[in-house]
Amino acid sequence: KVDKSIPNAFYTYAHINLTTNKIFYIGKGKNKRHLDVNKRNSHWQGIVNKYGFKSVILAYWNTEKEAF
Repeated sequence: KVDKSIPNAFYTYAHINLTTNKIFYIGKGKNKRHLDVNKRNSHWQGIVNKYGFKSVILAYWNTEKEAF
């Protein structure tokens, strides 16, 4: 079991289109990366600008290697 209170714990996350409720992006990160709208490609920006998004953390991992 992963301790979610570890400040540098990695996680995998999904970004979901608010209109269709379908996943359009899967990523891995730590801290608040799943909410960050910076450093995203133009395809991601286009979807978010048109439809918006919600972020869901799928799983926590002890190491970055496990998150990959």
